Amino acid sequence: MSIACANLFTPNLYKEFIQPDCTEAQEATMAKVVSLVVKIGAVVFILALPHDYAIQLQLLGGIWIIQLLPAILLGLYTR
Repeated sequence: MSIACANLFTPNLYKEFIQPDCTEAQEATMAKVVSLVVKIGAVVFILALPHDYAIQLQLLGGIWIIQLLPAILLGLYTR
């Protein structure tokens, strides 16, 4: 997920607003940096939270996916 986040951030925000004239090498370097920052942020988030909160957030994520996925799929295939 960190790679997906970096691949969304780099062309859509970094290249569009921060540095429009960046080369492909600079864009790839920024994607690697963003991916690393997201990974470090996730580790800090997990280590800083109490274990009960982490478990509750994981359960909430599962509940949201179970409730939203059918609505999204039906919305994609119907008018």
